[in-house]
Amino acid sequence: MPGGQAAGGVGSGIVEKGLISVSLGTSGVVFAHLEDVFVNTQGRLHTFCYAVLGKWHIMGVMLSAGGSFRWLRDTFFDKDVPYNEMTDMAGNVPAGSEGLVFLPYLTGERCPYPDPDARGVFFGISLKHKKEHFVRAVMEGVAFGLKDSIRIMKEIGVPEGKKFRVTGRGAKSGFWCKMMTDIFGGYTVKFKVEEGPSFGAAVLTGVGVGMYSDVKTACKKLVKEKEGLFEPDRATAEIYEKFYILYGKLYQNLKGVFDNLAKIS
Repeated sequence: MPGGQAAGGVGSGIVEKGLISVSLGTSGVVFAHLEDVFVNTQGRLHTFCYAVLGKWHIMGVMLSAGGSFRWLRDTFFDKDVPYNEMTDMAGNVPAGSEGLVFLPYLTGERCPYPDPDARGVFFGISLKHKKEHFVRAVMEGVAFGLKDSIRIMKEIGVPEGKKFRVTGRGAKSGFWCKMMTDIFGGYTVKFKVEEGPSFGAAVLTGVGVGMYSDVKTACKKLVKEKEGLFEPDRATAEIYEKFYILYGKLYQNLKGVFDNLAKIS
């Protein structure tokens, strides 16, 4: 819901330009502060009035982020398998999953393609691919989907700082955070308080009862980053850029096929 995402933005301190947060829950959200309203008529991003008085926020939302990872576990693994065991498996596979690419459109997609008929795809499967390749490919595909929104924000002039602030259950995985760092091409950082929306609601309550003069002041006082950054590796980032270009071409080439599939099914 927009209200929950706005509270999450406050809980992540995204209350001035140059800051972007990435929430990795069941869905995935890239969230940025706007000084002035911007409406994307193509529906690739969504703009709403913000909890900061007189300001706006813009976000890109993918429908199946952590949801794709959960689907993979529930479908192909024992449901009691810990997620960190799966990410450990993925760590044994090189960046790019040896040519296996995943489109995370399991429930259609919202951003950057408002397409309810889009569907999930594993592309490039060969005999060398094992379970661990599929795990890593899903994680990479989700990160590529999030990068789509980051790229569009850059295209429309949303200013970007040096760090992406990551939240959500998926962000508990340091491996996934490092992967996003290499795919996004920028530093990522986590928070001391990880419950973004509920923490943001508490921050807004503090402003509402007069404990703080405004939202920006409250965030500067209360929102604290954890020590340590995830830094991108240039060589890995270059590998991912090649796969990201391929990832983008797959939807464009399959859109008509998705449309046909929806008609016959």
